[in-house]
Amino acid sequence: MGMGRTLIFVLVLQLLCPWAAYSPAYAQEAPPAQASPIDLDLSSTERNVSAADVLPTGQATIDLAGLARTISPTDMLTAAEMVAVRQVVNTGNQYLQLSDLGAAIGGGLHLQYYAANGLGNLVIPEGVRASQNASMLDTLNLTGNLTNSGVFNIFSSNPAVNSATINASNIFNNANALISSTLANLNLNAVNNIVNAGTIMSAGNLSM
Repeated sequence: MGMGRTLIFVLVLQLLCPWAAYSPAYAQEAPPAQASPIDLDLSSTERNVSAADVLPTGQATIDLAGLARTISPTDMLTAAEMVAVRQVVNTGNQYLQLSDLGAAIGGGLHLQYYAANGLGNLVIPEGVRASQNASMLDTLNLTGNLTNSGVFNIFSSNPAVNSATINASNIFNNANALISSTLANLNLNAVNNIVNAGTIMSAGNLSM
């Protein structure tokens, strides 16, 4: 693909998928080193994640509702704080907005950096934007439930990859929540139930 066509594709992608690039550095976040599925309940205020999992050495400072919290490897984190620390360590910026108790209340994250080995439960709170880049993670496997109260967008930065799948025990899309896809094919698979009180939409085929 020539430079001109590449630039046009990137501009179109950003217009269609503004969540795909909070910043150039954000898109380059390194994948995690987790060895097993983790729960990613971004609404939780329970600090049950070891900072050493994402910060083996040194320190990182994250923002909690305007208050700076300096994290060391011996600290415990909420799931949302873990995401924020990883964003700061890998990109120098925090894109997920946190309450003073460490729950996510805004901003966003790319799920492919946290789901390489699957996830347990995934909870996306109101006001939070989560995205799945199918070119890096075409199948999101959850051993637990997907509970969406915010915005969950599925896109692809590679035009050759145009399908994505989400597998979960249950899929709950709550009131005013959105699951959307710009791909030709989106497959939502639940072992038990898909309960939709919000909006689920796809630019192409949608299978549930």
